[in-house]
Formats: sequence, C-alpha cells, structure tokens
Amino acid sequence: MRRLALLLALSLCATLLGCLPDLRSLEPPRLDYLPAASGLLRLDPPGVGAGEAVFALAFEVYNPNPYRLRLERLEAEVLIGEVSPAPAARSALTGGALVGALGRERLALELRLPLLPDSPVLSELNALLSGEALDLRLEGFPVLAFGQLEQALSPRTLLATRLRGPFLPEPPRLALEPGSGLREASAESAVYELVLRAENPGPIGYRWRAEALELRLAGEPVAALPSFAADLPAGSSALLRIPFELPRAALATLEPAAPGQNGLSLSLLGGVDLELPGLRVLELPVGVLVSGRLE
Repeated sequence: MRRLALLLALSLCATLLGCLPDLRSLEPPRLDYLPAASGLLRLDPPGVGAGEAVFALAFEVYNPNPYRLRLERLEAEVLIGEVSPAPAARSALTGGALVGALGRERLALELRLPLLPDSPVLSELNALLSGEALDLRLEGFPVLAFGQLEQALSPRTLLATRLRGPFLPEPPRLALEPGSGLREASAESAVYELVLRAENPGPIGYRWRAEALELRLAGEPVAALPSFAADLPAGSSALLRIPFELPRAALATLEPAAPGQNGLSLSLLGGVDLELPGLRVLELPVGVLVSGRLE
C-alpha cells in the first residue's frame, strides 16, 4: 500500500508539473498604472476612527504569454516620499487577477497605511493635504500562481507616481435630533441636553472641537458651554449629546408646544476647529452651527 501511495503521489506531481508552462520562456506580465482610478480614498488621523490612510491603486495587467496567468499578489515595500511607513503595509497589497492568454485585466488594490502619532509619514501626508505632490513608490515583485505552486518574479519598481491634493476636510452636517430635554434639575439650575446628529460626508476624518458655545431660545441666549469635542471619522455619522446648564428662570421657556402650534425656536452658535491630530487644524468662522424648533 505504501508503494502504491508513493507511485500515485509521484504520478500526480508529474501531471501537475506537465501542466505548468516553461518558466524559462515566461514573459512577466506588464502593470500599467491607471491614475484616473487611483488616489486617496480615506484618511483618519491618529486617534480618530481606524487611524489609517487608505489609497486606491488601479492597474491594467497585460499578459504577453500564449497561456493564461494568475497574478496572485504583489509583494512590495511602500515608500511615501523617502519614508517606508510600516511593514504592515505589505499585507494591504494582497489581491490578484486571472489574465487570459495575450489578454488584459483590471487589478484594483487598496493600500492601507496605519497612522501612529509618531509616524514619519505624517509630514508627507500633511504636504498632500496642503496641495503638494506626494511621491508614492512600490518596490517589489509580482507573485504568480500555477495551481498550488507559486513563482516570484524578479524584483522591480512596480509603481512610481505622484499623487496630488489638496484634500480638505468637510465640515459636518448638523441637525437637531429627537431626545433633547432636561436631565437634571435643582433649585437654582437644570441641565439641558441638546442632541444633534453630526455627519462627516468627506474622506477626511477629524476631531470636531467647538468653542464658546451659546444656546439661544427664541433668539435669547440662555446658556453657554466653554468647549465640546467629538471624533468624526471619514464618512461617519454620530449622535452628539451636548449638556448645557440653564438658570431656573429659563426653564419656563422649555415647555413643549401645544398641539397645532410651532415649537420654540432654538439655535446653537460657536466657533469650530476641525483638528487632524498629528497633521493640522482647520479653523472655521464663528457662526450659527444649527437651528430649528423644539417640538
């Protein structure tokens, strides 16, 4: 039985090897970079959301051989400017394509760069946000798959390109949400919690930091708050619960509107900074942040 199993194994190996193309005559596939389909997808600075920069990298793969090839993945070192961000960036380049004989296929990859507070790549990304060109290089080699076998091709420069900004954070969209109301009360004052929905529609995450907040009811200022902050990763939505201490005299204005009547007008004013920790701070002008009516 052992001899039979050995013969079967050798026969299987011979069959597999016979199906492989002659690697001595193999022409490596060509990778043509597609800049229009590539660029920055998302950036969450350190401490905000995933804390990473995500780039889309698109290629057209041409197979010059008379047999199909499976490009299993790219093994490459990522260079941002002259900085190699992290070994973990290698794993983000996994992905491949099956390319027919003398054919072309699209290869779409995502490059994920972890961002830490002391990461040397932060200065390079900050330049990109400002509108400067960012040099991006991939130094490595393609890996082809033939059944269960893999073949690494010779090292080369897989990509050398320049990404261009600017990429600016977009201020959040704020809206009143149901659920605002009194949370605590004493003989002199009460805590009113204002509930807002904040949506960051852009690809840049940030820390939303509001200063000198002023709550107005029926046009009159009734409470103030020195500061309030919340993290809003790229493309995210969050509920903000902002507590204001109201004087006892202002509580009468918070009575709910009678059926069929409009509620009390409410507005929130203040100045806002969009902080990208480790990168930059964008200061917005003081103004009305949100307005509506208490129902």
